[in-house]
Amino acid sequence: MRTLTLKNTETTPIETINYTELNEVIALNIEQFLEFYNIEYTTYPNRIAFPCPIHKSDRKESLTVFTSGSTSVGNFVCWTNHCENEIGRGVVNLIKYLVKEKYGNSSMRKVLEQVELITGNKCPTELSLNKDIRNFNNLVSKINTNIETKILATREYVKQNLTIPAEYYINRGFSSKTLEHFDVGTCVKRGQEMFMRVVVPVYDKTGQFLIGCVGRSINPECVLCGRYHLKNRACPSNNIEERWSRKWINSSNFSTGNYLYNLWNAFNPAREKQKLILVEGQGDVWKLHEAEIPNAVGLFGNQLTDNQFSIIESLGVTDIYIALDMDEEGLKARTRIIDKLQMYYNIHEIELTHKDVGDMPISDIKSIFKEAI
Repeated sequence: MRTLTLKNTETTPIETINYTELNEVIALNIEQFLEFYNIEYTTYPNRIAFPCPIHKSDRKESLTVFTSGSTSVGNFVCWTNHCENEIGRGVVNLIKYLVKEKYGNSSMRKVLEQVELITGNKCPTELSLNKDIRNFNNLVSKINTNIETKILATREYVKQNLTIPAEYYINRGFSSKTLEHFDVGTCVKRGQEMFMRVVVPVYDKTGQFLIGCVGRSINPECVLCGRYHLKNRACPSNNIEERWSRKWINSSNFSTGNYLYNLWNAFNPAREKQKLILVEGQGDVWKLHEAEIPNAVGLFGNQLTDNQFSIIESLGVTDIYIALDMDEEGLKARTRIIDKLQMYYNIHEIELTHKDVGDMPISDIKSIFKEAI
């Protein structure tokens, strides 16, 4: 049996793992893993076959782990049920599943403990962090992280061109200090895309550059059309007017599904704590900030996209706290997100005392989120 001798990286953070090499290490030692988990297998020159433990198959060779090949080594295929489409075809995901079944914990640290215990190899790392993340997404989770990010402006430019803080959110109970921290202001310049809107900037991971923004209309809701426009203005009659009168709009070519709100503030605290809090909206993030909780990000709604999942993977966290709204849609979304993440992380569901985090008193927030910080 071939094994790889890897450098000692016992204290290396999870975010520096070389997932490509980790998949290969597991694949080349897969027989040892199967024996550890009492799974019978058949050995071939380029693969190992055994019953799929994911859907509990009775077929002796329903799942194959490839142990050779320029592109296939480290991948697995379930020929009966294609379970690789459910959890990702990288064999590290298969080990995550087995670890979860045996110990009730599928965190990456637990998986790495298993790799070291069974193979005697330390965690493989590389200096090129971006390369590692791309390889992990391609070979393990099959998520494309090569999202084109266009820098629109510097943070200083944003501050100079908005009226900060936004009076609308001051009236909603947020402090000026919080709104200034997040650069939430009103666009009062005619001809601008966000004219007559409260602008919520979205910055890159460094927090230095604007990559997009979302804007909420400060106009009243029309009782006739349900849109947001001045009382003395006719209801929208074309596509341009219809867009202008929406409650919320995104800046041009900005897709909220490609980002997590507040990542620039939460990035380092989440890594340090290995804990990440998921909420729906920007207001939820602001309220947690007022409660001195820094490791929270917003989904811009109640859907967790594949690209947002990819960003979470790059953080190297082990625990995720779900704090979506307590209404019907929010509860359904909680279930969907938990189903999507539970194979990869320790999941904690936060029961809110109000409909959403933004409506909660600071004392309640500090109490029920104390384990998440």
